[in-house]
Amino acid sequence: MVLKQNLIIGVAILVLAVNAFGQDSEKPSTQYAGRSKHNIQLNVGLLFDTEVDNEVMGGVSNRVSNDGFIGSISYWYWSKQELAVGLAVAVLGSEVSNAVIASEVFNETASVIPVLLGFKYQPRGMALSDDFRGYFSAAIGPCFGFGTSNRAGSVVRNETFSETALATHFALGVDLSISKLITLGFGAGYYLMTDFDRRVGSRENYSSPELTIFFGFNWGR
Repeated sequence: MVLKQNLIIGVAILVLAVNAFGQDSEKPSTQYAGRSKHNIQLNVGLLFDTEVDNEVMGGVSNRVSNDGFIGSISYWYWSKQELAVGLAVAVLGSEVSNAVIASEVFNETASVIPVLLGFKYQPRGMALSDDFRGYFSAAIGPCFGFGTSNRAGSVVRNETFSETALATHFALGVDLSISKLITLGFGAGYYLMTDFDRRVGSRENYSSPELTIFFGFNWGR
């Protein structure tokens, strides 16, 4: 409950910041005059703090996981010269687990997918040139956890479930425009989440720092 309250307070601060940034960006400026209005961005990177402990008593366990990998796609609309609003869908982790205990076999699969709405701000003070720009971004939205659980032995039981948590994401990075159509970049950020009500894969909480690189395609004026 306390974490949720803190997240709500953080969102209120972000809204005030967007309004302030928007007013500032309306000042006359020749910088970014040739900016495209639309941007599709593909991100890949690594999550940290993903250590998982598994313990099986009297049996055999096997787990295939990509907990440390992150991939996402996002759309940004540059409503002002220095401010964009966007939507991002990411995959933070997925895994397949198998365990044999006594005469029973357990199989589990899981995936974690946040869907976030946010903004990206490129202040003039963080720009070395029109083609090399620093940014700050923040976003908030639901994080969906999906899982299946299968048990075979004296009793056969199959279960499919989903969980929802609240997620926020903050990042700092740089954008490099190598042409009017193509953008490359690098970012460092943090995912802050509330707990799932039940374990999804090997964890109940997927809060983690991250490092990403991205490729963007621009169009429109």
